[in-house]
Amino acid sequence: HAILALLEITNHERTKELVGTTGMDDVLTEFGKQIEAALPENAVVARHGAFSFLIFQEEGEASEASALTKMLVDVAREYVYTKDTTSITLKTAIGYLIADENSPDQPSDLVHRVERAGLEAAKEGVHVVREYQPDLKTASEREQEEAWARRIKKALKESRFTLVYQPIVPLTGDTSRERFEVFIRMLDEYGEQISPAEFMEQARRTGLIQSIDRWVLLSAIKQIQKGIKLGRERQLYIRISEESLKDTEFTQWLISRLAMTRLPEDRLVIQVSTTVAGHMLRHLADLHDGLAPLGGTLIVDDFGDNDEAFQIFDHLKVAQVKLSPALLEEFSNETERQEQVGRIIEQLKNRNLKVIVPNVEDAITLQLLWPMGVDFAQGEFIEGVKEEPELQAV
Repeated sequence: HAILALLEITNHERTKELVGTTGMDDVLTEFGKQIEAALPENAVVARHGAFSFLIFQEEGEASEASALTKMLVDVAREYVYTKDTTSITLKTAIGYLIADENSPDQPSDLVHRVERAGLEAAKEGVHVVREYQPDLKTASEREQEEAWARRIKKALKESRFTLVYQPIVPLTGDTSRERFEVFIRMLDEYGEQISPAEFMEQARRTGLIQSIDRWVLLSAIKQIQKGIKLGRERQLYIRISEESLKDTEFTQWLISRLAMTRLPEDRLVIQVSTTVAGHMLRHLADLHDGLAPLGGTLIVDDFGDNDEAFQIFDHLKVAQVKLSPALLEEFSNETERQEQVGRIIEQLKNRNLKVIVPNVEDAITLQLLWPMGVDFAQGEFIEGVKEEPELQAV
């Protein structure tokens, strides 16, 4: 990381009127030398434009940026130029940014950004400092991705991600375990929730989805271990991204973490969508075999009415299947949809697969599902998400 700052003398016209062109040149030279003398060893200053300076500091993050800009303001406040009987002080505005791996490669792009931040600072007053922040309404796609990447990394660093849990309830009397699906939430700098659809899509676009997946998995493992200490058989269901599933380094990391913790059988359940499973069968079969002795397993998620999808089970030996939420749309009102779901459940049961039905939103849906042989149900009608998976789901 590095810091780039631009310091603009905003009262240059009045200063030039008072001291003349030669005096103005003296001001810029003298003031620039004072900045240079105050800089740390890993920073340099250069003239930029007619009445501004660029300052570049290597290896700088937020705290160093704050110290650097405060120093620049202090130098400006204390500076007095005297010529004959005339003494003048300077008014300044400072824009800055922290350059990192997400920043543009072209220095001119960075300079353009601190210029924009400096203009905003100048509009607000004397000796104002402003960090470059893109306006997400007008920013380019590249700028938005950069902003989101920094925002997500900062949230991870500041522990502003959290998990919530929705019970998966047995309908066939299998109450030996607590079962919860895990969902992730992200809080902004003010403690307000950000839409998961929004930040997860940005995490994919910026290459940070695997960092979030790792955080979720580690947090879930801790919750399972917490349940073990409480004497609870807690089973957590987790979705992780296709990007992580395809990454052999990620799967090796997961297996090594589970090898360290040695969870009881099938406590960590990774949900893989039917679409992903269809084109990753061999890899997922190997992953399933690697997870099984370490307390992990896979299930097929988002399963719909597709004859080809049943072929997955000829290659991937899972024990549970979760139906697609789309199958539950208008389920309580449409006989054809009920018959469709009934056929799918019957085929799955004929393969000795346990069936989970999500998005159960009303009593009628639950009543219709019960005689179909559904093993587990999940949805707002049964129970919404909770912050702690402390109570037995019944």
